[in-house]
Amino acid sequence: CDNESSVNQNEEKSGQSKRRKVVRKYDSKYLEMGFTWNGDEEDPRPLCVICCDQLANESMCPNKLRRHIETKHPELKDKPLEFFERMLSKLKTGQSIMQRYTKVNEKSLYVSYLISLRIAKAGLPHTVGETLVLPAIKDTVKVFFGDKSEQEIETIPISNNTTVTHRIDEMSRWIENQLVQRVRESTIFFLQLDESTDVQGLCQVLVFVRYIWNSKPHEDMLCCEPVSRSTSNDIFKTVDTYVKTKGLDWNKCVGICTDKARAMCGKNSGLVTRILELNPNTSWTHCNLHRAA
Repeated sequence: CDNESSVNQNEEKSGQSKRRKVVRKYDSKYLEMGFTWNGDEEDPRPLCVICCDQLANESMCPNKLRRHIETKHPELKDKPLEFFERMLSKLKTGQSIMQRYTKVNEKSLYVSYLISLRIAKAGLPHTVGETLVLPAIKDTVKVFFGDKSEQEIETIPISNNTTVTHRIDEMSRWIENQLVQRVRESTIFFLQLDESTDVQGLCQVLVFVRYIWNSKPHEDMLCCEPVSRSTSNDIFKTVDTYVKTKGLDWNKCVGICTDKARAMCGKNSGLVTRILELNPNTSWTHCNLHRAA
């Protein structure tokens, strides 16, 4: 008896769940009340041609649709079918224009990144996109494809150096995140670093990293961080802050390569000494280029 009752309860629950899954279909007569639908066969929903409000599937019935018109658009409730057909035509035209514009905009954005990437690789001023690249593309497209295609080229967002700078910075952050993720997943990594001075006379720390990815060793530039002074304390704080901020583990650092400057390998407070305090298993190597020099 208990088994039979449980079976009956399960059947009742399954019957209720099946009843809940009933999906109301759109009827072309609903346009007389100012409603079309979203075009989704699995989840059809009524769409008001006046305010573009999309209602739930449960509202796909004359009473609820009429209530929407009478509540939100009472001045239009007695309009003929021809009026709602015109509104539907305008709605479809606006949607097609929006889709076409969005598609062109996505292509223009992609081209903007490609141009910015080439500018960065060539090391040219960021304003060259506006002053040279874009005009050259417009001239070429106009000659080969006509004025209409030239107008589409004008939608490429590369009008000033701020846009190009933003694109380059965004791609740089993406590349850095990919590299840091690879180093995190590597079982070991090796750092090579040196302090240098840029063209403005500011002190910079250059850090290269060697790591294991796809069972093969890889070497990339990890970062270039500014330091206030070229002392061992400032250099260590800069490198240590970067390593910890990016979620890298000093225990995986098996080696470090530097020159033989006191700030790097001083036995009391040099950079190498400070790193060895964090991971005694790290080995130090004197840079071959500095030894040759």
